[in-house]
Amino acid sequence: MERRGNFQSGTNQSRQYGISQTLTQLPIGNQQKKPYYKEEESYKGSSRQGNYQNYQQVNPEATFSQASQPFYKQSSQGQRPPNNNRGGNNQPTFDSRPKASQFSQTKSSQVKLITNQYQLKLGNELSVYQYDISITPDVMNEAFLINNILRGIKKRIEVIFGLYVISGRSIYSTHDLEDNLVIETEFQSMKYVVLISAESKKYFSGKSITNSKMEDNNVIFNLINIIIKQAFRDTDLRQIGKQPRFFDISKAVNVEGSGLQACPGFRASAFSYQTGLALVLDSINKFISNKTCYERIQEIFESEYINDKINKVLEEFKFKSVIGMWGNKKAYIVMDVIFDKNPLTMYFVDGNGKKMSIAEYFSTTYKLKIKERKQPLFMVKINGKECYLPTEFCTIDGVPQQIREDPMKMRNVLSSCRKNPDQKFQAIQDFSKDLFGQRALQNWGIEIAPEPIHITSKILPLPNIALANGGFQNCDQKALRNLPVQRAKKLQQERWIMVYDNRNFNNANNVLQQFQQASRQLQMSVEDPLWIELENFNRPDEFESQLRNLLKKSKGEPSIIVLMLTNDRQYKTYKNICYNLNLISQVISSKTVRKMNLSVATNLLKQINSKLGGDLYNIGFSKELSMNTMLIGIDVCHSGPQSIVGFCASINKDMSQYYSEKLNQKRGQEIVDKQLKDALKRAMSCFYDRQGDNPEHFIIYRDGVGDAMRRQVLQKEISQFKEAINETYNLAKKKPFITVIIVNKRITQRFFVEDGSGQLANPPSGCLIDEQIVENQDSNIEYDFYLVPQNTTQGCVLPTHFYVAHNNSPLKKETIEQLTYDLCHYYFNWAGPIKVPAPCMYAHKIAELYMNIGKDVPTKNLTSKVYEVLHFL
Repeated sequence: MERRGNFQSGTNQSRQYGISQTLTQLPIGNQQKKPYYKEEESYKGSSRQGNYQNYQQVNPEATFSQASQPFYKQSSQGQRPPNNNRGGNNQPTFDSRPKASQFSQTKSSQVKLITNQYQLKLGNELSVYQYDISITPDVMNEAFLINNILRGIKKRIEVIFGLYVISGRSIYSTHDLEDNLVIETEFQSMKYVVLISAESKKYFSGKSITNSKMEDNNVIFNLINIIIKQAFRDTDLRQIGKQPRFFDISKAVNVEGSGLQACPGFRASAFSYQTGLALVLDSINKFISNKTCYERIQEIFESEYINDKINKVLEEFKFKSVIGMWGNKKAYIVMDVIFDKNPLTMYFVDGNGKKMSIAEYFSTTYKLKIKERKQPLFMVKINGKECYLPTEFCTIDGVPQQIREDPMKMRNVLSSCRKNPDQKFQAIQDFSKDLFGQRALQNWGIEIAPEPIHITSKILPLPNIALANGGFQNCDQKALRNLPVQRAKKLQQERWIMVYDNRNFNNANNVLQQFQQASRQLQMSVEDPLWIELENFNRPDEFESQLRNLLKKSKGEPSIIVLMLTNDRQYKTYKNICYNLNLISQVISSKTVRKMNLSVATNLLKQINSKLGGDLYNIGFSKELSMNTMLIGIDVCHSGPQSIVGFCASINKDMSQYYSEKLNQKRGQEIVDKQLKDALKRAMSCFYDRQGDNPEHFIIYRDGVGDAMRRQVLQKEISQFKEAINETYNLAKKKPFITVIIVNKRITQRFFVEDGSGQLANPPSGCLIDEQIVENQDSNIEYDFYLVPQNTTQGCVLPTHFYVAHNNSPLKKETIEQLTYDLCHYYFNWAGPIKVPAPCMYAHKIAELYMNIGKDVPTKNLTSKVYEVLHFL
């Protein structure tokens, strides 16, 4: 039989459907076929993990492999006994954990690690005073002016204070100032008055510093880090950007074909552990563009392939970070690009009431002359005040967007500076000798051990997959890739839709053919879809009209819309159309369509199955965990005009299906100070509808929060959860337990293990550090640990820090640690462990999806068919 394409030309074309020898040829009729577009996770320019098909090519997690593990010992080859309470009958387990390819394994469950942390000591006799500094007339927070004004009175400050350091508007010294100090000075023909206030005095001792937690006394640890920063400045390194990261410009290397330089550098900070203070020293890299931002803007305007040039400029620069190539080379977030003004026509009034142009200001203050008179300006905010920067004096911070969007170029850029564990550790050790010998550290009595701290780590066993037949299997990557779908959803005859344009007639045939072949291996059922064929995707109104007409004629709502789009820019529009109609969609990029094969189709079907509410597999969790546990994930994305909160909560006993919601809040705001109460109530309602009972235990994974914000999470976010719980359980005899775990991926701690040949390697998957270099290790209520969930074969593995900020449940620390590791294997869009537990990644995907398609998508109007499944994958 033939499938007829509904072409705009009015001619009917028929193609033979070459699916397989055993498949019947499909009658399609005059229905139209669905567009093929890039899947959410493969959305171009996105920071997301990537969808199944793209994981096979370029994926942030794609370097992880179970095949190469360092030397360590593990009992019973990493198996954990199956448990009867959460996973079925007690059946034999299968040892499918990959063998180490170059390291031997023995039967111990520990491994010795070398860290990038050095013991730090302060003298108990050290006394430190902190004073506030004010400058008149006010120079706001202009670091260049502040530093030069204070540099002009440096000798007078030294006479009075002796040993001192300045950070922002504070001065730290060992001198006890009794009266206010007023000093007059002049800079660039301007007179200033500097006041150091004795009334603002705060006192700290070396003993109090040593016995303090970082979150209890941030000021003290800020002082130590200021001194460390001063030691950095006394080396040959140079600070670039706002963060205290220092780079060796002389060793920068050009990255071929990218227009970038890779500059090596270091960062260091002090930490307080239960065993004492430590300095964490890490090697890093900075990518510096060889072009100014104005040169990039010129390229866009001169390109004959870019139609909407102004929007392209806004897309590349708005809400992105740029580096000001003057003064201290600070980083600025571009709030807008101003095209109708230039440095000569944009004026402002300075602190003395004088009106001057942007060009005049940069000429007098920084001795920088404007070369291009008609260049656009960047509008940035400094202390809430709008300021304007010439684009020719700015450079792109990090890797430009056009390189990030090209997987091959991005791979080349990253490989240009990637170090293996041995190289990274050696670089840290070599630089430590220079840094630790600086006079700034010696003057303040800071002693740092020359050798790094060595620790012993545990190796957690792999989780178990609870098989449909009642058995168990180790949850390793090989098993996940070969395992049939355990709870498959059916793509029923004409109950799902494929959309394509008439140029992709044959490609659409091939996609369906590969889907149906892959479905046999996965033990899924893929029957014939309805089709929507478009002339092209430049008319989304035509697609919406045909889709609505098809919905009226069909027997029921389609389970999913598979879109094969031809341009990445169409993603937002077509996704919104589907969501406005309460339809789940799967987008496949044109690039993926062209190279569609059985492997790609397999991964796509897994993703579709997950979106439709099917489980690829289920993990057998500890029997100590309640069957009525609700996992909650929260993450915030800041890359748009508003910050978007991703919220998800598990709603089934297997903790595999999630209620999802997005919340909008002010741009740059991390703490969610409202809306969480109602979101949790809606999630609890879904849980009750499915389970007939309320959760007995809430386990909350809060991602993206730094150490200094832990208390704000408890005070402003968890308090909302407690309110919702109290209102829901007001008549209950027993209140549910709450466990709050704060997840931090952006840490500087690194760990290395020696392999059998004496070289350093990455720790294996499951490496757990919960003693010695942790903040609290002797409590089941508040404690922290580091975990390496994934294996990596390229570069150095990045551990994740978990801080249990609150736990009133009877679950022991070991159970929470194992649960966290298990959940890193429970993310359905990657065949193996990821860096964070599944609830965190799902929350991130939710926030990122709506950041890409628009914050105004009405998620509260979606039906349970959508918000109770993983539609956001």
